[in-house]
Parts: sequence; structure tokens; C-alpha cells
Amino acid sequence: VESTVKESDVSALSKLMADMSFQERCSKTCGAEKMDQFRANHRKVESGDVGRVVEAVVNLYGAPHLRPSTILEKVADENAATGACWSLVTFMQYAAARSAAEGGVAPAS
Repeated sequence: VESTVKESDVSALSKLMADMSFQERCSKTCGAEKMDQFRANHRKVESGDVGRVVEAVVNLYGAPHLRPSTILEKVADENAATGACWSLVTFMQYAAARSAAEGGVAPAS
């Protein structure tokens, strides 16, 4: 079950990163600077074990709402999309910090 959850989160993150209309909406919601940081942080996270980093973030912060699969479910709902943007930006900041703690590169801040 655990590997299936990790695979689901990795797949969801890929879909979120490929969804340019959602990212554009997030840029309007969170600001261009936050989205630039988000993309820089994603580049750092994607070079490692994304599934492990997702689990580490969710467990460390007790934040299942930051799972990419949970965020992806909210994208289609206009009423939840703003929260989904902030969750994704926050997740990526935490994930990049977690990657750095595991020997990667420090997150953009």
C-alpha cells in the first residue's frame, strides 16, 4: 500500500507540474515571485526520491492536505483551487527543505 501511495503522489505531482492553466491560476493567487520559487524548489525536489520526500513532509508536519494527490483532487474545484495553490507552494517549499536536509540543495526562499 505504501508504494502505491508514493506512486500516486509522484504521478499527481507530475500532473500538477504539467498543468499550465493551474500554474497560471496559482501565479495570480500566490504571486509570480512565489511561483518562481516554487519552480526552483521543484527542480531541487525532482532530482531525488520524490515519493520519500512527500512522505517525509506529510509525516513531519502532520499535513496530509499537502500530499500532491490530495492537492490534485482540489484543482478541478474552482472553490478549492485557491487553497490548492497555496498547499502546492507550501508543500514544495517544505519538500525542497527536506531534500536539502537529506543532502540535496537548499530551497529557494
